Amino acid sequence: MRLHTFYQVARILGDLGIGRNKIFEILMKKEIINNRHIPQQKFIDAGYLQYKLKEKYLASKKIYYVVLYATDTGIGWLRNLLIDETTVV
Repeated sequence: MRLHTFYQVARILGDLGIGRNKIFEILMKKEIINNRHIPQQKFIDAGYLQYKLKEKYLASKKIYYVVLYATDTGIGWLRNLLIDETTVV
C-alpha cells in the first residue's frame, strides 16, 4: 500500500482545482479529520487514510506533529468526496 502526502494528493487530484489546504478544510468540516489532522478510526480501518507522528527540533526543543497520508484506495474515495462537495446543484 502506497501512502501519499496531501501535497501529492492535491497534485494527483489537480483536475478538480482544489489545493491541499482546501482539502484539509473540507475534511475538517465533514469531521473526517480533527484540527490536528488526525483521521477518525473508521477511515483508517477502511484503508483510506493513515497518519504518522513525526518529531522535529525547534530552538533545541523537541516538537511532535502529525503528517496525514492517503492510500491509493483513499485517492479514489477522496476524488468522489471532493466532487460531491464541490458540485453545485
